Amino acid sequence: KDISSFQPYVYMPTAITYVMIEDNYVAHDIIQAETFVREQNYTVRFNLQDIHTEGNRLRFDPLENACCEIEILAVRTDIKDYSLEAVNALHSKGTKYTFITIDPIIDILGNFDAASYLEIEYRLRIIRADEISRLATAKIQEQAKIQKQLEAMTAERDFLRQQLELITSAKGYKMLEKLRQAKSKLSLS
Repeated sequence: KDISSFQPYVYMPTAITYVMIEDNYVAHDIIQAETFVREQNYTVRFNLQDIHTEGNRLRFDPLENACCEIEILAVRTDIKDYSLEAVNALHSKGTKYTFITIDPIIDILGNFDAASYLEIEYRLRIIRADEISRLATAKIQEQAKIQKQLEAMTAERDFLRQQLELITSAKGYKMLEKLRQAKSKLSLS
């Protein structure tokens, strides 16, 4: 079954090759996928034979205009040493990515020199507004907790730094340091 008739959110997934220009990735080729749906699984197949990759990055855009959860079920390709990177995912667990952006991006990194195809099988679930709100709230709470931990660690570091300054500025420490230096000079002679 063709993907374009399946959901109003789904568009024809694309892959974009990038080239590096002045330390920035710039879109080079846009490749439309052959796309199919079987039950709840999507399969996209990209023909890479006619692309010109000067870099090692291919961007996969599985969806537009909806927040979603994507689980990569299988990748079949002749790209050497490839890896997937969910660029703007809220979080990921294994090969399952949650996006609360309407433009989810998954980069495929690898050696494209002799690559001829890329096929990705994945499961996609549109995230509703109430779930987006819950996910965003949980992320904000998680970040607040991390911020408090960071503040506590910073306060502890500052306290230890003050203690070290007190110790190293004490007369006893300075005298002990001079004795160590004198001992070191005597040992060398």
